[in-house]
Amino acid sequence: MIVGGDYSKDKEDRGNIAITTDAGRTWAAPPSGPKGFRSAVAYLADRKMWVVTGTSGSDISTDDGNTWKLFDEGRTMP
Repeated sequence: MIVGGDYSKDKEDRGNIAITTDAGRTWAAPPSGPKGFRSAVAYLADRKMWVVTGTSGSDISTDDGNTWKLFDEGRTMP
């Protein structure tokens, strides 16, 4: 799984994720993606959950990246 997007439009949720199931030979976008620019992705094996995060928040997926739920809207530093 890879994540990204347009840093200057950090709440835009199009074209910000791709998933592979064949070690990177082919990539596809899931039916729905994270809710904005995301710059990091991690898999929590003990919870069978993907977590992605970026400047506009963080999302989780419990179905191998097919659907995503926003759980944090990020914060700006003072």
